[in-house]
Amino acid sequence: MIRAVYDCNVILSGIGWNGSARKCLKLAAERRVFLFVTDEILAEYESVIPETLAQEVPEVNPQPKLAWIKSKARLVEPSPLGKRRSRDAKDEFIWRRRWARRRNIS
Repeated sequence: MIRAVYDCNVILSGIGWNGSARKCLKLAAERRVFLFVTDEILAEYESVIPETLAQEVPEVNPQPKLAWIKSKARLVEPSPLGKRRSRDAKDEFIWRRRWARRRNIS
């Protein structure tokens, strides 16, 4: 199972045009990719996509596909992101030593 968060541009391109972005949406429809969203991402989809498609491809109505995405995507709470840490235990030890030295200096 592949879990994904699609950027607004992927959804926009997938709805408005053919290409790799449309294939990404098709993978979600086939349940080969599970789409995850937050409330903020859905709000961005709903505000940006209809406005942009109205200017670029006015004959395309994005509302049915956006409704489908909203009904099928799994709603999750955003997680705060911290500094990237190495999975190598030796690297983690070196990082902690450096951080401790910086902390004592300031």
